Amino acid sequence: MSIALRRALWPAAALAAAAALWSATQPAEACGCGVAIEAEVNSETGLVIAKPGKEEIILSLELASESDERAAVILPVPSTPEVAAIDRGDPLAYLDEATQPPPEVGSASGGDDGATAGAAPPVDVIGREEIGGCDVTRLASSDRDALGGWLDENGYEVPDGAGPIFDSYIRQGWKFVAIRLADDSDGRLRPLRVSFDVDIPVYPMRLSQLASRPIDLTLYTLADAERQVAGLETVWSGAVTELDPQPPPELAELFAEGEFVTRMEVEGAAPESFSTDLVIEPLTEVEAADAADDLTAVDEPAATDEDDDGLGTAWGIVILFGIPIALWVSVALIRRHRK
Repeated sequence: MSIALRRALWPAAALAAAAALWSATQPAEACGCGVAIEAEVNSETGLVIAKPGKEEIILSLELASESDERAAVILPVPSTPEVAAIDRGDPLAYLDEATQPPPEVGSASGGDDGATAGAAPPVDVIGREEIGGCDVTRLASSDRDALGGWLDENGYEVPDGAGPIFDSYIRQGWKFVAIRLADDSDGRLRPLRVSFDVDIPVYPMRLSQLASRPIDLTLYTLADAERQVAGLETVWSGAVTELDPQPPPELAELFAEGEFVTRMEVEGAAPESFSTDLVIEPLTEVEAADAADDLTAVDEPAATDEDDDGLGTAWGIVILFGIPIALWVSVALIRRHRK
């Protein structure tokens, strides 16, 4: 399947930081791939682990609440997610150190709190757990108004502009992860690991259109080879063995899940530029497609002036020496024949 066809079939991506919002009546802050509620996003970054038929996103946010409400984030994902906390080490903080560009250049099981027999309800609570200092609810919905109602009733007050974007995710069968700081949390979330089945790795960015300021995003990938995302600049890429320093013991198992790390960034991107989600593509496929296109435009190499000069010189030698020698041989043969 061509990359162009993939993009047409999958105008989506998969997860990372959050579009911050001062309050229900104030515009959203610049952010990555969700909606942050009653919070300011102080920093954001994401790691995508790409595997055949599966994707995992590791994200870490620092949320500072702007009110008495607990800060929260709502994240869309392409299929039913599993969420777990990374208890030891911070892979994102480590990658920030280990992939600095050169100068100039698990799952947590949860009960089925809301599922009922028969037809699927407008909002299905797949599971609700406290994970990594967060109250995490996994949701499925068939109706954007019902989803908005559930979120409002449970303290997730989303901006008006989110409705049509939620609707587009619902039509594609996406699910949602609602993350709220637990009562005793200090605002620093332990890195969360969200895993789900997917044919093509994606990074959801459509909700970033609600941002009121330009967007800065750092996205890492851990996969079998280098990856690229249209619109993001690759600032570091290399094998896991090239990371400096090497992963610490508590992160060794995680980084054994891939062979190659790519660091991509965008700074000051206009929110309206994220009308679709980001597709994470193998660089080798792009290069192969470009090479195939180039083959159709290749002409036979034309003779150069240097080639013409060499050919002229060779014929000059033949004329200068070849004709006299041929005449001499002919005369000699005639004399011999007469004798």
